[in-house]
Amino acid sequence: MDLEYPQLPGSSPILLLYVALAVSLLGPQRAAAQNPPGPTAVASCEEACGITLDLEMEYGDDSGPGILDLVGWVKAYRDVSGRTYIAGDPIDNVLVFGPDGRFVRRIGSSGSGPGELKDGSSLVVTGDGEFSVLDRGRGVILNFDHTGRLRSEVRTVGWVPHGTRTFGWDGPQVVHVANLATSDRIGFPLHLVNVETGEIERSFGSVTGEHELGANPGLHPVAVRQDRRMWMVVGSERYDIALWDMNRRHRLLRHEASWFPEQTRVERTHGGMDKPPQPFIYALALSEYDSLLWVAASVADEEWRKADLHSGDSDTYYDDILEVIDLRTNEVIASQRFDHSYHLIEAGLLGRLAITASGSVRYQTFRARLEAAAPAR
Repeated sequence: MDLEYPQLPGSSPILLLYVALAVSLLGPQRAAAQNPPGPTAVASCEEACGITLDLEMEYGDDSGPGILDLVGWVKAYRDVSGRTYIAGDPIDNVLVFGPDGRFVRRIGSSGSGPGELKDGSSLVVTGDGEFSVLDRGRGVILNFDHTGRLRSEVRTVGWVPHGTRTFGWDGPQVVHVANLATSDRIGFPLHLVNVETGEIERSFGSVTGEHELGANPGLHPVAVRQDRRMWMVVGSERYDIALWDMNRRHRLLRHEASWFPEQTRVERTHGGMDKPPQPFIYALALSEYDSLLWVAASVADEEWRKADLHSGDSDTYYDDILEVIDLRTNEVIASQRFDHSYHLIEAGLLGRLAITASGSVRYQTFRARLEAAAPAR
């Protein structure tokens, strides 16, 4: 699979803070693992790699505080020590598990009072054991320390937190993805937010002008490099991913994929449950040293039938496609289709929810191994 790779003019890097991408999503026997997860294994392959999933860990108990009694979509997050934070959507409490998969504590409670969560829309790990939750229901940012204690609660200043995705930067600043309804920031889907003050320090990623992105911020997932530039999905009508330095675009990866046919905006806006869903890229992640870009997209189920997403039967509506791009050669070296129950958490790590024989809920994580495809016989 070839990628078009135009070179665009460069610019001076903006001096931002380093990033620790914390993306999430969904996700059943406790796997034996006593150490924090390692990097994705790549068995010397340069193209046409296969993707093999190995069960890494299973989270959740049959009873007690470690039971996964979460509602809505379930999201998982990791810190540098291998702790895993699991929350439902909306977030009203967070379950913390250690690197060995054992339950550590439950943090937060549902409510509208100080320190409580009414409609938590996103979580971001801001340090080793520390995390913040953006609560759009109360219009506040809640900051928790490594013991689960509420460290501070900050009201958002001059903006309403409608967005549902947050990507973390080291320190007090995070990148929040939202088309915020403020007169001076319309047209910018990404915002640098200080979780200690609640203020937006800068908005970027223009949706108007030379590099138009489109108005829906949910269509622009981000993965941030060690040099502070970021890969961002820039097109919902085709497979386009661009390298950005705040509001300046440097590169464009364009993949002509048969499962992602180019469409016009009119075609994308005329659909409904009586037609197969349009493909979209929902997550990006960078491997160590920024050499591989992991791309996760949702596409119509191979056996698609008319369905109602609100019924909870999304497995018959969507499949997921996971692709890996080698940024040294700009080639897609692996591509595989999965049932919709799998979702990309971080580079080389997928998660899913599952039900045990006894009816308990578990959250499983899987390491993805890239292996050279067996030679044809």
